[in-house]
Amino acid sequence: AAQTVCITTPITDITYSLNNATNATVDGLPAGVTGSVTGGSFTITGSPTAGGTFNYTVTTTDGCATATASGTITVQSQTIDLTNGSSTPSVCENSALATPIIYTIGGTASGATTSGLPAGMSGTLAGNTFTIAGTPTEAGTFNYTVTVTGSCATPAIATGTITVSPSSVGGTVASVTICGGSSGTLTLLDYSGTIDHWETSTDQSTWTNIANGTINQAYTNVMTTTYYRAAVTTTCGQVYSTTAKIAIHNLWTGATNTDWNTGSNWSDGNVASTIC
Repeated sequence: AAQTVCITTPITDITYSLNNATNATVDGLPAGVTGSVTGGSFTITGSPTAGGTFNYTVTTTDGCATATASGTITVQSQTIDLTNGSSTPSVCENSALATPIIYTIGGTASGATTSGLPAGMSGTLAGNTFTIAGTPTEAGTFNYTVTVTGSCATPAIATGTITVSPSSVGGTVASVTICGGSSGTLTLLDYSGTIDHWETSTDQSTWTNIANGTINQAYTNVMTTTYYRAAVTTTCGQVYSTTAKIAIHNLWTGATNTDWNTGSNWSDGNVASTIC
């Protein structure tokens, strides 16, 4: 009448004889275990599908007055419960998960493993605490499973989903060297996200926004060294492309002397008259 079994494992049948009674009922049994009358006996049998301690009572339903009998079925199992964080967090690629996902294991548990995590994230067990943390290095939707094992054959399972949004990639813009007063177009390549705007500067410290959300940025009648870059955004924030420098062939520096036929006196090392 007092048994301890693992979840989903059949109990040893418990049989009561009915004296001066022909029927009986039972309450308090775990799910998966039932009682029934066969001839002059009442038998409890089955495989429990719920863990815990179950105090049951068998009661006769006819005959002379009422008789009862009781017992206890203790159903052991591995357990797992979410105790910190969300099982379905969202995080940016190459950014650490802000709040670790922590599960507490119990019952007959002795080990835990996980599968399905994005690269850069892992699960570790310390005592009865299983922690999922890290910095995902790939984007996508990742359905993970934590499997808890122990002395009972049936493992405990917890599942969740980690959504990793792609990080912004600024891309590249090639630098050019032109003759003073020339015009042209710069093109943004290899970016990931949405182009929010372009920016221009002559000193790379003060930048002016340009309302342009396309991959192409025109420059017109450039007479001095000028810089351009694109601002690219995703849900994971804004980043800049490489900075493109528009250098001027015929820009006098006088770095060596006052002779205009000396290439080192010009910004690109070439005498202006041979280029422009």
